[in-house]
Amino acid sequence: MPLSREKACRSPVIAVSSVLIILFFLPAFTLFAPAALAVQLERPKKVLLHPFEPFPPYSITVNEVVRATCEYLDPARFPDTQNVRRLTELCRRKYSRNAPDVIIAFLKPPLDFPIQYGPELFPDVLIVFCTVEKYQVKGLALGQNVTGLLMEIDPGTTLDIALKLHPETKRIVVISGEHANGRGYKETAREAFRAYEDRLDFLYMSAVPTGEVLQGVANLSGNTPVFYVTMLDRRRLQHRHITENRLPTGGMVRYKTATVRDMYGWPIIGLVAFLLIQSALIAVLVLQRIKLKRAEKTLLVTQFSLDHASDAVIGMDQDAKILYANKAACRRLGRSRDELLTMSVTDVNPDYTPSVWLEFMRHMEKHNTKTFEAGYAVKGGRSVPVEVRADLVEFEGQRYLLAFVRDITERKKEEKEIVDSRNFLQAVLTASPVGICNVRNRVVLWASESLCRMTGYSAEEITGSSSRFFYESDEEFNRVGGILYGQGWCETRVVRKDGSIMDCRIACYAMDGLTYVKTFAQLLIPAMGMVFSVFAPYRESMRG
Repeated sequence: MPLSREKACRSPVIAVSSVLIILFFLPAFTLFAPAALAVQLERPKKVLLHPFEPFPPYSITVNEVVRATCEYLDPARFPDTQNVRRLTELCRRKYSRNAPDVIIAFLKPPLDFPIQYGPELFPDVLIVFCTVEKYQVKGLALGQNVTGLLMEIDPGTTLDIALKLHPETKRIVVISGEHANGRGYKETAREAFRAYEDRLDFLYMSAVPTGEVLQGVANLSGNTPVFYVTMLDRRRLQHRHITENRLPTGGMVRYKTATVRDMYGWPIIGLVAFLLIQSALIAVLVLQRIKLKRAEKTLLVTQFSLDHASDAVIGMDQDAKILYANKAACRRLGRSRDELLTMSVTDVNPDYTPSVWLEFMRHMEKHNTKTFEAGYAVKGGRSVPVEVRADLVEFEGQRYLLAFVRDITERKKEEKEIVDSRNFLQAVLTASPVGICNVRNRVVLWASESLCRMTGYSAEEITGSSSRFFYESDEEFNRVGGILYGQGWCETRVVRKDGSIMDCRIACYAMDGLTYVKTFAQLLIPAMGMVFSVFAPYRESMRG
């Protein structure tokens, strides 16, 4: 029951590791060997002594790693002296003229043979042993040419792991053989398990026939660990429903069916990671392409919109050089695009001399935008009035001007017509003998010059005041309001600023429900109705 201190049930791994370490430090050991051993060690001749045929997996692993000539002593099956003499004679004939450089003894029985017969068969040959325990070499006289690594057995750690896997355990069965190794393992285990005897029941089965061992194990309860094998068996783990994640880190499991994950786990993970990264990159590229297509479409739409805008659009740099002109600009200025791209703002607007342009750029750098009217020179020398809205923009560290130019020729004509009409109307109102005012809620909003002359008040005095001051009394003010806004005209007496009285006929014209235009016409004959009544009979007789 060889059990490792660091990891339970891993003595074959320790054996292989021990052999590798010994072979790695083999040149150092030769420094202490006799001069006869000073041979080339690049490819030493090795003899590996086995205690039995290499059927166990760990023996096969050692043979594959060491790659030496193997001798199988098999002292357990043939312990008699006659067999030992035959083996000694065989080795003498085999290696008398072809002595090995190193002898590797695997386990304790193969170590006894070279120690006892080495001086006769292999004089001064380096002997290296492995997987040998301390108690096995106690009392042995090891020569200067004998070295190796001792294996420590720690059954207590293995028991701790078993109790962790099966915390309900109450009994432990320890099976060992009757040979020397078995007896040594049994004593080592018994010594290690003394600390657990107060809470666990231990059953030691040694030197028991195989049939009784099998029968005794078959009758054990399901929660009774058995200390026998040196490696973990996948079949036993499945039988006892123990998952591998409950095993100690680094443990070896035999008879395990390799899955696709076990065989190609990391390549599959690497391939999946590569595919995921590649898919992510492809997705990023697709998204970037979609954004680029959208940006290109937006740019094309913007370019198309500027090219076909109804207003002229002109782009220029800070030095007044024209960089862009749409179709409307070419049409309005009577020049081709290629021709405009060779010109500057001064060629289009002669008023913008270099000094004026500098002043204009200072304004733009401060305010970024400006709307103004100017006259652009078209081909042929004719000047066209335009309204310009200029914006200062920055792109990639460079400043540019974008000007939207609108032809305002028709608007200028309309404005002139409006001004002419206003002047004409003002002249008519000034020359008219009838006073006119605009009234809202009987408050004067505007008064003509003729009304000011008739009443003696100035326009400032009349505007914003109630029309009450035109009448002699409140009663007359209310009477006129009731008649005037009912039938549209009324005769009354108006009080001038100097206190004199003026007979007037007031007419009212509604603009909306609250605003009216009033006209004041002075009556030359105050009692015009009475005159008509006096002359009425004469008019009738003349008709007769």
